[in-house]
Amino acid sequence: MPDLSQMAVAVNAQIANLVGIAKQIAAQPSADDILKKEVPDACGAVTKSSNLLVSSTNDLVTDPHSSTGRTNLLEAVKGILSGTTDVLNVVDDADVRKILSTSQTVRNHLTNIQLYGTPATSTPPPAAQTQQGHISIIGQATQAIVPLAQLTTKRVSELLFATLQKRLQAAIAVLTKESPLLITACKTALVNPGNEGARGVRDGVCLRLIETCLEIERVVSFKSEEEAVAIENVRDISRVSRLITEEMTARVMAAAESGDAEEMEAVLEEEDKALEIILSYTTETLDTLTDPVQKTQIHAILTDITTAQQRVRRISKEVHLNPDRQSALLEAHTDLVHSTAALETGLHRAIVSDVSTLLSSLSTPTDPSTALGALQSLISSPTPSPESSQKAIEYFSTSSKQLSNLATIAIESLIDENPTLAQDVKMRRDRVADLSGAVEMAARLVVQGGGKDVAAGEYYKGVVAAYVESVRELEKVLVGQEGVFKGHELVSGTQNAIDQYMLALQTATQSGDVESTRREAAKLASAANNFVLIAQRELENTADAAYKNELQVKIREVELVLPNILATALTVSQTTDMSAITAGTDLFAAVRGLSDTLASLGSLVKTYKGAPPDILTLPPRALTPPEEEAPEIEMEDQEEGTVEGVEPSISAQPEPVQAEAVGEKESEEQQTDFLHPLSQPGPRLSISGKGGRASVSSQGRRVSVASGGRRRSVSSRRSSIAAPPGMILNHQVEQLAEKLGDIVIVEDAAPVMLTQEEATENPIKAAGQELKVETSNWTTDSNPIISLATDLSTHLLTLSTHHQTLRHNPTPQTKKSFISTAHTLSSSSTQFTKSVQHLASLCTDARLKRQLLLNLEKIESLSQQLKIVAAVKASNPGDRDQDAQLVA
Repeated sequence: MPDLSQMAVAVNAQIANLVGIAKQIAAQPSADDILKKEVPDACGAVTKSSNLLVSSTNDLVTDPHSSTGRTNLLEAVKGILSGTTDVLNVVDDADVRKILSTSQTVRNHLTNIQLYGTPATSTPPPAAQTQQGHISIIGQATQAIVPLAQLTTKRVSELLFATLQKRLQAAIAVLTKESPLLITACKTALVNPGNEGARGVRDGVCLRLIETCLEIERVVSFKSEEEAVAIENVRDISRVSRLITEEMTARVMAAAESGDAEEMEAVLEEEDKALEIILSYTTETLDTLTDPVQKTQIHAILTDITTAQQRVRRISKEVHLNPDRQSALLEAHTDLVHSTAALETGLHRAIVSDVSTLLSSLSTPTDPSTALGALQSLISSPTPSPESSQKAIEYFSTSSKQLSNLATIAIESLIDENPTLAQDVKMRRDRVADLSGAVEMAARLVVQGGGKDVAAGEYYKGVVAAYVESVRELEKVLVGQEGVFKGHELVSGTQNAIDQYMLALQTATQSGDVESTRREAAKLASAANNFVLIAQRELENTADAAYKNELQVKIREVELVLPNILATALTVSQTTDMSAITAGTDLFAAVRGLSDTLASLGSLVKTYKGAPPDILTLPPRALTPPEEEAPEIEMEDQEEGTVEGVEPSISAQPEPVQAEAVGEKESEEQQTDFLHPLSQPGPRLSISGKGGRASVSSQGRRVSVASGGRRRSVSSRRSSIAAPPGMILNHQVEQLAEKLGDIVIVEDAAPVMLTQEEATENPIKAAGQELKVETSNWTTDSNPIISLATDLSTHLLTLSTHHQTLRHNPTPQTKKSFISTAHTLSSSSTQFTKSVQHLASLCTDARLKRQLLLNLEKIESLSQQLKIVAAVKASNPGDRDQDAQLVA
């Protein structure tokens, strides 16, 4: 055994330094009794282990084979690991208690503030219910908020998880922004004694601050990231959708291959329940959307899903009698999967259309035709009528509620795939919702006072400023970056919004409706401006010189015209007579003249972002398709040795919705920018022959083979949708020539995810299996990253096996195997990060590059922590706390 005595002396010195710092903290006047009691015990335990380390290493220097020395060495290491953790936890718990105590003090003051103005509960009344006492408590509350903000700010850097840090930072921001509002709100209530509206304004600020204090208390008390990202009262639509699109095809085909009718029925029943949730969710979502064209598209996809579902049911009953029907079942279920994915894309685009407009309408107080601008005009009016007051307030309230509903839909689509981002959206949504009620109450109070109440006016300005800031913060995370929505969804959604408001503006001007003309002009200008902002963000975040140059050219073309469009829109919104109709017509013509340029810019962004080609039965711009009948291509019952196309079956499309085209001449991009289940990454071919059937996909994706009537893995694609004559066939020929050399045969069955119950029981295995499923979608040929990721999944699954064995049979051999696997996993993780590092450094998208590098840092950090946690776990297999650390 090597001489460890010098290393032990160094560790002993570090432990002594740690103990000294802890004792100094406990000796401070601000230390509470609990800290003073716990620090000596924790420091004594770790000091004892440190001394044992020194003595045991000295014994081993004297006698390297000493059994007592080896035993004491292991006990010392274990004691130091747990002892240092105890010391840190004791000090950390004291910091948390200090925050909790300060927060409780603030909440007590805020509760007392709300008592002023209520009937006295005793004679004489309590201090909080007297004016002098009330003023004193206001001062105490504002003073107590300062140390609370300081303590929580210090705590941010001490938190381990980014989600907890974000939540705490958001709470601190609310504290600092609401404190000035508390003073003006209390002043408003004092100068308006007996006014319920003034009291409501004051109490509203108090309640928001109390809730912020409770949020701080929750966050600093959390022990895991799972607690931080948990969101209640929302549907986990993303998990249900992933069940259909990623898992069910393999499970359906496995049931078909087994020939077990009961198993097939059980799988299809689970799928039916998932589809029922998705369809119900979609129907409810449609009620919040405004674009009739996009809503019609979504209805058409719902019909496709129902048809595909029925077809799967019908064919599944035939499979156990006729195994040759497995290929037909596979194609039918693939249709269902692609339709479900298309539904998600269609919903996202429609949501982007509405959200982008609402965000602008609720953050632009200077334009009287926007929701917030109408409210501002009401406040500025010297003698607003009751009707106009109610109308403006309802317009603002309805718009704010719609924004909140759409943000909730976005959360539901994210909660499983990206819970951290979902939590971020939730925090910002809740802040907007809280302040929207405050703005509405403040507006009513100002109108009630005839604009003469200076205190109420001051509070209104403050709360509107806070509201606008909160809306813009929500905008950053919803549509200001990729994450909630994909890049092509942002582009297509905003482009569809332009078309929607162009049609609405044209209708308003033709009918002579001045008010509608003003409102639709503002929406159209906002949509056009948002579209350019998306392109500008692309310009800022790309390092690809060629792409950047193309963006600059096209953005410059738009910017030459955009100022005139915005100025004309502002003229329309500020005009209240019939001249607004003329200006609205001019605005429509200007945007229509720009439509080709906007479409070209959108096409550039979507092409670069890798958006799939959109082929939908119903165009977003409601163009009537050619009357020429589309050809039919039938893929079923092919002769052996024939080639099956990418789009297996083409049939007549349903009757299109008739609507007036926006422009007289649509670009090629506009004519083909349709949405359909086929809009999935990469084309796929299928080849039948005597040896079986193989499928091919582009972009290095995994492909599969079926032979002898037995399914070995999922393959092929089928759809039933009309297309322009010749387009599909020509495209297939090109694909065939390009892809025949890329065939990969996969003999093994496709891996599937664990069930929810299995994942809960064995989270390490669930993580390994999830990685295995994801990597199985890609070929490892000439792809070292996928190869390394596959190794990581194998190591995780092995670690899971050893972990289960360790818990039930903690022998020296199982402990050694567990630690060895953890070290192997850590080493493989380091190798993986090094391989990916170079690729990440070449990424031309600045946002993606930052995300990749942050994830690589996190992987490297976790891999180092894993070795330590595994060693501690092996030393005490029954410790459930170490289990929690290991899984985390």
